[in-house]
Amino acid sequence: MERMTSEEFASKEKEILSAIPQEFHSAVSSQAYEDGHAYGYEEVLIHVQNLVGMLEKPIAEFKKGLCYLYDGCELRKGVKHV
Repeated sequence: MERMTSEEFASKEKEILSAIPQEFHSAVSSQAYEDGHAYGYEEVLIHVQNLVGMLEKPIAEFKKGLCYLYDGCELRKGVKHV
């Protein structure tokens, strides 16, 4: 089995991380590296995917909650104010 290059790893990690806001990328990458680096790039990517999967729904819910506080939110455009 051919090993993944650092360029391939960076590309795949970037693709996975694109599902969450930029502000979380460093924390997710660091935790995934800490948990999986001893077993190679593929293992780190598994941890990145797991962390992103765990965060996607809570982040979406948090953003939705913020939209009720701020009228300029993308999700609230076109919503009539009561």
